[in-house]
Amino acid sequence: MRPNPGPAALCVALFVAAVFAAAWPGGVGAPLLDRLRGAAPGAASRPAGVAGVAAPPRMTTIQEGALKELRALNRLETAAFTADAIVESDNKGNPLQNLLYRDRMLLVARVRVVAGVDLASLSVEDVMVVADGPAERRTLAVRLRAPEILGVALDGDATHVYDRTIGLLSKGDKDLEARLRREAEASVRRAACRAHLLEEAGRNAAAAVRRTMALAGFAAVRVDVPPPAAACA
Repeated sequence: MRPNPGPAALCVALFVAAVFAAAWPGGVGAPLLDRLRGAAPGAASRPAGVAGVAAPPRMTTIQEGALKELRALNRLETAAFTADAIVESDNKGNPLQNLLYRDRMLLVARVRVVAGVDLASLSVEDVMVVADGPAERRTLAVRLRAPEILGVALDGDATHVYDRTIGLLSKGDKDLEARLRREAEASVRRAACRAHLLEEAGRNAAAAVRRTMALAGFAAVRVDVPPPAAACA
């Protein structure tokens, strides 16, 4: 005949069972074990990343890399227009006035107009990865800024005063040549606009971006170039 377990043995058995239930994952004693460990209830079984901020998706990393590549191109010059301009200023009057006070200048100038797009101002919203994954499936969509004239410059070696006439009593306008130079720049700029320089700059910029991002590993690149933001003049 087996002896009945005493009160001490029964207490030990209940204690062992309670500890085992508390340690079992997801068991009824899990909340107790959490409190003993100083954690919030249920934290031990919560999936990683749910409680905190999830790591940025891989697509964001690719976007940032593409944006960095494009910004490095800065102010991308993609089209140029060069022309000669002949500008004149003359305060011609009657023969006596011409003899005494005439101030005439004829300037021959060569001007170069450069157009392109500003890639340094692109933001993350302008670059989108359409298909993430291996390079053979990766597609990039880029929205560029509108093409603009980036610079107008005189060729100093090819620009000169061709003729200057000053009357006997005229001191001559010391700012006349500077004004004619500015007029020559404006004249060639207008000619470049009439020749659709900005439209050419937009097409060339799209082609340059597609080449650059293809070398960066994108299988396909879609580029959107808006029309010039303002009238070219």
